[in-house]
Amino acid sequence: MGLNARSFLVILLTISAAALRAQNPIDFSTPPDSNVIASWLHSGDPRLVAWGASFTLRSQDTARIPDLVVLARDWRPAAVENSYTSNDRARAMSVVLDTLIQMQATVPAESIEGLVHNFPEPALILLSRLPWQEGQPVLFKFYWGKEPGDYGDLLPHIAAALLALHPPPGFAVNLLSQVMLHATLIVTPIRAADNGTSSASARECGLFPPVPITPNWPPIYNYDLTDSAPAPGAQSDGFIVVPGSPAIRAVRSADRYSHSCFLEYTDESRIRLLAQMAGQPIAPTVMVQMNHDNCRCTTLVPAPPNDPLLQMLSTNHAVEYKDAPQFLHDVQEYITDLQAKFRVLTTNLQQKGALTPEESAGATPHINIEVVDRRGVTPSALPTLNFSDSHIHIGRN
Repeated sequence: MGLNARSFLVILLTISAAALRAQNPIDFSTPPDSNVIASWLHSGDPRLVAWGASFTLRSQDTARIPDLVVLARDWRPAAVENSYTSNDRARAMSVVLDTLIQMQATVPAESIEGLVHNFPEPALILLSRLPWQEGQPVLFKFYWGKEPGDYGDLLPHIAAALLALHPPPGFAVNLLSQVMLHATLIVTPIRAADNGTSSASARECGLFPPVPITPNWPPIYNYDLTDSAPAPGAQSDGFIVVPGSPAIRAVRSADRYSHSCFLEYTDESRIRLLAQMAGQPIAPTVMVQMNHDNCRCTTLVPAPPNDPLLQMLSTNHAVEYKDAPQFLHDVQEYITDLQAKFRVLTTNLQQKGALTPEESAGATPHINIEVVDRRGVTPSALPTLNFSDSHIHIGRN
């Protein structure tokens, strides 16, 4: 047989095989054996890779975990890709990472760094499972903001929460330096003040674009990270990623919409982590279930009256106005009380070994005071507040 004839025969067989596959599509309803799963994972076809990962999880085929780890290691970030809404390659990697997470697999730190750009939540879940020494360099990079990308506060928040479990030297004092105590002094006529010590706030729920429902693909699961505790009596969902008070949980869902409770890295978050390191954990925030555009993220944030650390973050403080000397005395007393609570925190951090004596002595709270005059029509202006401490900032509304 001549060369041209052999070439023609090869082409004919290839076309025939393709036609046969088209007439006999793969049956994804029946789990294949481990060798078939392996061939799918190495096929380079994103849909087959996704099914291979999905069947690995369904069959608990631990022999295929190294193949999945290799796929995660070989992922190369692309600036325009989003883990849930872009192309087939990213969609397949979402299934691979879900399988690794559900099967409690370990992925090397350098691979996690490559994944975080497109898959921040799954990457952070995998990072939380690494031995401390292996994960610490990546945690430092995320905490100090050395990782490029637009993740909001997600990376530094999770990194700080993980570092707080085993605080390295210099970590607590750096966290303290980021804390700003905010307070609104509401000035009222005498006997009209109502000094509330609790407040409620709602977190906006981020609604990502719809997850494409693609025929002949396995389910794609999303992971939301939240530090809100389930409401009392409600069935807890998800699993703990970072223990603590509050614990950070991951919630897995296959909803059409991916709704993410944004972890707000606020002064309250930092105070909570510092209190945890000081052995004074603050009661977790309670999550109030709301039915609004598929959002589960509205939270009620109480300030327990017996929790002096969280009282530092109370947003409103009422001050009755009788005369200028009394007003100035009461404002100074309030600021002194804030500084005293802060000092208790730094002392306890030192006793726990999270701060050196020098760091504890030098730690000074940054206090931002806004004065709101609600006395109504009055003949006298409020006296000017002046403080020699440069860490105290005064504004007026």
